[in-house]
Amino acid sequence: WENDVQLWTQAAEACPDSFKTHKSLAYALYEILDKQPDPQTYGRLLDRIIAEAEKAAEITDKTQIVFLHLGAYYRIKGDLLSPHGPDGTPIPSPDSLPWYQKSVEALARAVPLDRAFNDDNRQKELKRGRKPDEISDIGNHEIYWNLGISEMRIGKDQDALNSYLYMRHLAPTNPDAYLSLASVFIHAGRAEEAAVVLLQ
Repeated sequence: WENDVQLWTQAAEACPDSFKTHKSLAYALYEILDKQPDPQTYGRLLDRIIAEAEKAAEITDKTQIVFLHLGAYYRIKGDLLSPHGPDGTPIPSPDSLPWYQKSVEALARAVPLDRAFNDDNRQKELKRGRKPDEISDIGNHEIYWNLGISEMRIGKDQDALNSYLYMRHLAPTNPDAYLSLASVFIHAGRAEEAAVVLLQ
Protein backbone atom coordinates (compact mmCIF):
# COMPACT_ATOMS: atom_id res chain seq x y z
CA TRP A 1 0.00 0.00 0.00
CA GLU A 2 2.61 2.50 -1.13
CA ASN A 3 -0.02 5.02 -2.25
CA ASP A 4 -3.75 5.67 -2.28
CA VAL A 5 -4.27 4.15 -5.72
CA GLN A 6 -2.74 0.82 -4.68
CA LEU A 7 -4.62 0.83 -1.39
CA TRP A 8 -8.04 1.47 -2.94
CA THR A 9 -7.38 -0.82 -5.90
CA GLN A 10 -6.86 -3.70 -3.48
CA ALA A 11 -9.81 -2.55 -1.36
CA ALA A 12 -12.10 -2.58 -4.43
CA GLU A 13 -10.87 -6.07 -5.30
CA ALA A 14 -11.45 -7.28 -1.74
CA CYS A 15 -14.84 -5.55 -1.34
CA PRO A 16 -16.31 -5.19 -4.85
CA ASP A 17 -19.85 -4.65 -3.51
CA SER A 18 -18.91 -1.61 -1.43
CA PHE A 19 -19.65 1.75 -3.02
CA LYS A 20 -17.00 3.32 -0.77
CA THR A 21 -14.14 1.33 -2.26
CA HIS A 22 -15.05 2.26 -5.84
CA LYS A 23 -15.75 5.89 -4.94
CA SER A 24 -12.44 6.15 -3.10
CA LEU A 25 -10.49 4.46 -5.89
CA ALA A 26 -12.01 6.87 -8.42
CA TYR A 27 -11.02 9.82 -6.25
CA ALA A 28 -7.48 8.49 -5.70
CA LEU A 29 -7.08 8.22 -9.47
CA TYR A 30 -8.58 11.70 -9.92
CA GLU A 31 -5.92 13.13 -7.62
CA ILE A 32 -3.18 12.01 -10.03
CA LEU A 33 -5.09 12.92 -13.20
CA ASP A 34 -3.46 16.31 -13.74
CA LYS A 35 -0.01 14.74 -13.38
CA GLN A 36 -0.48 12.89 -16.69
CA PRO A 37 1.30 14.92 -19.40
CA ASP A 38 0.33 12.61 -22.25
CA PRO A 39 -3.21 13.32 -23.54
CA GLN A 40 -3.88 9.65 -24.34
CA THR A 41 -2.81 8.54 -20.86
CA TYR A 42 -4.95 11.32 -19.37
CA GLY A 43 -7.95 10.18 -21.38
CA ARG A 44 -7.55 6.50 -20.44
CA LEU A 45 -7.16 7.38 -16.77
CA LEU A 46 -10.26 9.58 -16.88
CA ASP A 47 -12.24 6.71 -18.42
CA ARG A 48 -11.09 4.45 -15.59
CA ILE A 49 -12.13 7.08 -13.02
CA ILE A 50 -15.59 7.31 -14.59
CA ALA A 51 -15.93 3.52 -14.66
CA GLU A 52 -15.16 3.25 -10.93
CA ALA A 53 -17.51 6.11 -10.08
CA GLU A 54 -20.27 4.49 -12.12
CA LYS A 55 -19.77 1.24 -10.18
CA ALA A 56 -20.24 3.17 -6.94
CA ALA A 57 -23.46 4.73 -8.30
CA GLU A 58 -24.75 1.29 -9.35
CA ILE A 59 -24.23 0.00 -5.81
CA THR A 60 -26.00 2.87 -4.03
CA ASP A 61 -28.31 5.69 -5.06
CA LYS A 62 -28.62 7.02 -1.51
CA THR A 63 -25.36 8.96 -1.10
CA GLN A 64 -25.05 12.43 -2.59
CA ILE A 65 -21.24 12.46 -2.73
CA VAL A 66 -21.30 9.55 -5.20
CA PHE A 67 -23.35 11.63 -7.65
CA LEU A 68 -21.35 14.78 -6.90
CA HIS A 69 -18.12 13.08 -7.91
CA LEU A 70 -19.63 11.26 -10.89
CA GLY A 71 -21.15 14.50 -12.21
CA ALA A 72 -17.80 16.28 -11.88
CA TYR A 73 -15.98 13.47 -13.72
CA TYR A 74 -18.53 13.56 -16.54
CA ARG A 75 -17.97 17.31 -16.93
CA ILE A 76 -14.20 16.86 -17.04
CA LYS A 77 -14.74 14.33 -19.84
CA GLY A 78 -16.87 16.89 -21.67
CA ASP A 79 -14.18 19.52 -21.23
CA LEU A 80 -11.59 17.10 -22.60
CA LEU A 81 -13.66 16.65 -25.76
CA SER A 82 -14.35 20.38 -26.21
CA PRO A 83 -12.35 22.96 -28.12
CA HIS A 84 -11.28 25.84 -25.90
CA GLY A 85 -11.56 29.58 -26.39
CA PRO A 86 -8.68 32.07 -26.06
CA ASP A 87 -9.31 32.35 -22.32
CA GLY A 88 -9.27 28.57 -21.91
CA THR A 89 -13.03 28.23 -21.48
CA PRO A 90 -14.42 25.01 -23.01
CA ILE A 91 -16.70 25.53 -26.00
CA PRO A 92 -19.37 22.79 -26.06
CA SER A 93 -19.29 20.59 -29.14
CA PRO A 94 -21.36 17.66 -30.45
CA ASP A 95 -18.83 15.31 -28.82
CA SER A 96 -18.89 17.01 -25.43
CA LEU A 97 -22.57 17.90 -25.04
CA PRO A 98 -23.70 14.35 -24.13
CA TRP A 99 -21.14 14.29 -21.33
CA TYR A 100 -22.29 17.64 -20.00
CA GLN A 101 -25.88 16.38 -20.07
CA LYS A 102 -24.83 13.27 -18.14
CA SER A 103 -23.08 15.53 -15.66
CA VAL A 104 -26.23 17.56 -15.08
CA GLU A 105 -28.31 14.39 -14.68
CA ALA A 106 -25.89 12.87 -12.15
CA LEU A 107 -25.63 16.06 -10.11
CA ALA A 108 -29.40 16.51 -10.20
CA ARG A 109 -29.69 13.11 -8.48
CA ALA A 110 -27.60 14.48 -5.61
CA VAL A 111 -29.94 17.44 -5.02
CA PRO A 112 -32.93 15.63 -3.43
CA LEU A 113 -30.54 13.62 -1.26
CA ASP A 114 -28.90 16.82 -0.07
CA ARG A 115 -32.26 18.50 0.58
CA ALA A 116 -33.46 15.44 2.52
CA PHE A 117 -30.33 15.66 4.67
CA ASN A 118 -31.18 19.30 5.37
CA ASP A 119 -34.82 18.47 6.19
CA ASP A 120 -33.73 15.71 8.56
CA ASN A 121 -31.35 18.06 10.32
CA ARG A 122 -34.08 20.70 10.65
CA GLN A 123 -36.48 18.20 12.24
CA LYS A 124 -33.81 17.12 14.72
CA GLU A 125 -33.09 20.73 15.66
CA LEU A 126 -36.81 21.45 16.15
CA LYS A 127 -37.07 18.44 18.47
CA ARG A 128 -34.17 19.90 20.47
CA GLY A 129 -36.31 22.98 21.04
CA ARG A 130 -34.74 25.41 18.60
CA LYS A 131 -36.98 27.95 16.89
CA PRO A 132 -37.44 27.58 13.10
CA ASP A 133 -35.85 30.96 12.33
CA GLU A 134 -32.77 29.97 14.33
CA ILE A 135 -32.03 26.92 12.16
CA SER A 136 -29.79 27.53 9.17
CA ASP A 137 -30.05 25.35 6.08
CA ILE A 138 -27.14 22.98 5.67
CA GLY A 139 -25.88 21.00 2.70
CA ASN A 140 -22.98 20.35 0.39
CA HIS A 141 -22.53 23.56 -1.59
CA GLU A 142 -20.20 21.82 -4.05
CA ILE A 143 -23.19 19.96 -5.50
CA TYR A 144 -24.77 23.23 -6.61
CA TRP A 145 -21.47 24.72 -7.74
CA ASN A 146 -20.73 21.77 -10.00
CA LEU A 147 -24.34 21.62 -11.18
CA GLY A 148 -24.25 25.30 -12.11
CA ILE A 149 -21.05 24.87 -14.11
CA SER A 150 -22.47 21.94 -16.08
CA GLU A 151 -25.77 23.75 -16.64
CA MET A 152 -23.82 26.68 -18.08
CA ARG A 153 -22.02 24.28 -20.41
CA ILE A 154 -25.33 23.18 -21.96
CA GLY A 155 -26.75 26.69 -22.12
CA LYS A 156 -29.19 26.48 -19.20
CA ASP A 157 -28.24 29.84 -17.74
CA GLN A 158 -31.34 30.30 -15.57
CA ASP A 159 -30.91 26.85 -14.06
CA ALA A 160 -27.25 27.68 -13.41
CA LEU A 161 -28.26 30.94 -11.75
CA ASN A 162 -30.65 29.07 -9.45
CA SER A 163 -27.94 26.54 -8.57
CA TYR A 164 -25.42 29.27 -7.77
CA LEU A 165 -27.98 31.18 -5.68
CA TYR A 166 -28.56 28.10 -3.56
CA MET A 167 -24.82 27.59 -3.30
CA ARG A 168 -24.54 31.14 -1.95
CA HIS A 169 -27.41 30.44 0.43
CA LEU A 170 -25.47 27.49 1.88
CA ALA A 171 -22.03 29.11 1.77
CA PRO A 172 -22.48 32.90 1.92
CA THR A 173 -18.80 33.50 2.74
CA ASN A 174 -17.45 31.44 -0.17
CA PRO A 175 -16.11 33.78 -2.91
CA ASP A 176 -16.70 31.13 -5.60
CA ALA A 177 -20.46 31.55 -5.16
CA TYR A 178 -20.22 35.23 -6.11
CA LEU A 179 -17.75 34.64 -8.95
CA SER A 180 -20.08 31.98 -10.33
CA LEU A 181 -23.12 34.26 -10.13
CA ALA A 182 -21.13 36.97 -11.90
CA SER A 183 -20.25 34.57 -14.71
CA VAL A 184 -23.96 33.99 -15.40
CA PHE A 185 -24.74 37.71 -15.34
CA ILE A 186 -21.80 38.53 -17.63
CA HIS A 187 -22.87 35.83 -20.07
CA ALA A 188 -26.38 37.32 -20.08
CA GLY A 189 -25.08 40.87 -20.61
CA ARG A 190 -26.22 41.97 -17.13
CA ALA A 191 -23.05 43.86 -16.26
CA GLU A 192 -24.45 45.88 -13.36
CA GLU A 193 -25.68 42.77 -11.53
CA ALA A 194 -22.32 41.10 -12.18
CA ALA A 195 -20.53 44.09 -10.67
CA VAL A 196 -22.71 43.94 -7.56
CA VAL A 197 -21.95 40.30 -6.80
CA LEU A 198 -18.26 40.81 -7.57
CA LEU A 199 -18.17 43.65 -5.05
CA GLN A 200 -19.94 41.42 -2.55
